[in-house]
Amino acid sequence: MKMQAIITGRKVHDVGYRVFLLQRGLGLGFQKFSAKNRVQGGAEQIVVQYEGDPGQVDALNSIIREERPPDADVEHITFEVHEEHSVSIGEYMHMLTIDLLSMIAPL
Repeated sequence: MKMQAIITGRKVHDVGYRVFLLQRGLGLGFQKFSAKNRVQGGAEQIVVQYEGDPGQVDALNSIIREERPPDADVEHITFEVHEEHSVSIGEYMHMLTIDLLSMIAPL
């Protein structure tokens, strides 16, 4: 089952949301997972794509609805089935590492 969640809010970037979600995804045993930041219509969004068995997907959906990093300010969340290619969670960890390193390298 392939799912996509879009988390929209005043403050969902720069609060550790992608790492927070990655930790939850790893804990649930997902093999395919990714999360990216984007801005849509001036609002911050996290787009999370994950693929797993229905029990895993339901568990992560519940986590996304009920939990968030301490400084996050979420306005709404939408869920939809997606058909796009899903990357492995290992590939995503490498991409996230590069992303985070690129943020601190200028410092």
